[in-house]
Amino acid sequence: RYVWAHIAHCFSLDDTVVDLGAGTGRHSKFLSNFVKKVTAVDIGLGSSNPAHIGYDMSMLDGIENTETICSDIMNFTPEEKFNVVFSTGSFYYFYMCYKEASFRKMVSLMKEKNSLMILVEGSERSRPYNLEDLISENNLVQLYKEVLPEWGSSGGFVTILTFPENVKSIKRTSYIDRLSSESNKGG
Repeated sequence: RYVWAHIAHCFSLDDTVVDLGAGTGRHSKFLSNFVKKVTAVDIGLGSSNPAHIGYDMSMLDGIENTETICSDIMNFTPEEKFNVVFSTGSFYYFYMCYKEASFRKMVSLMKEKNSLMILVEGSERSRPYNLEDLISENNLVQLYKEVLPEWGSSGGFVTILTFPENVKSIKRTSYIDRLSSESNKGG
């Protein structure tokens, strides 16, 4: 719940969202209340691997504007791109498996106009990657970044990214500007 205060207004009823590493489907279920469609992707759906037990996205059963897909991120090839690429806690694992290619894959899922990538990740000290380098190498810009002291055992971050050409036109910019000014005031 502490994450949603930072990102809830990044979504509109017209948005299509992909939740990568959806796990149980908890975040996708919440998002389904605010967007046109959520595509929840996780390798655990139907997996016999004991490490994936519980990641069956069953929370999404019966929710009409959700779709569940059992796929590894690198094998996920949707017909259309998304307004929002969302990942909470999973990018670390994607990176451990596929290094920089996993971030490029996530960028490839973004629509060219008015799209966002929202990452909720753990402490920067525990990351095997430098997010700023990945952002730069993939021609993205950071719209917003905020510390989440309540997230995980050592805190975390929410980071919102987009393509440079979208910064002025993105419909969510005024909200993100307000978030940034509040965080700069310590609010």
